Amino acid sequence: MKTLDICSVGNALMDILVQVDEVLLGRLGFSKGTMNLIDEITLKRIHAALKNKSTTNVPAGACVNTVVGMASLGGSSAFTGHLGNDDHSLHFERDLSFEGVKAHLHKSSSATTGQVYCLITPDGERTMATYLGASIGLDKNHVNADLVKTSKILYLTGYELESGTIREAALHAIRVC
Repeated sequence: MKTLDICSVGNALMDILVQVDEVLLGRLGFSKGTMNLIDEITLKRIHAALKNKSTTNVPAGACVNTVVGMASLGGSSAFTGHLGNDDHSLHFERDLSFEGVKAHLHKSSSATTGQVYCLITPDGERTMATYLGASIGLDKNHVNADLVKTSKILYLTGYELESGTIREAALHAIRVC
């Protein structure tokens, strides 16, 4: 029986929203309005440059945004993802629970939770600096087949189908659906 409205398997990312001016954005090396995949060294450089700025942290990623949206409309939803074992993962887990999303999360002791610095200029334009981190460690063994089977909708994005173990997890979810 299909008891969940939607289930998603995907990238577990923490959005870090921060106001910046265009001078700082340029010093960080980003063109306004772009999405940039970054490595851990760049993540640490950004974090150091913004350490005195006020930030807002929000669990995110296309899959997370979708299931949170469904829950906010009164639907039942679940999310499967992979996090680091850090403060961001605790915040992520707490916020999904607060939003009414059934979270099936796995944690890595050797990777950092994926983060997206959303650098917002005064005109409201967002520039993204995305570090995928632990999210790409999701594998097919992390997929809860019962959650997928009892869901009316399995939601995936093309990001999950690109490569690696997260692709295997997405394809496994499709097969058990």
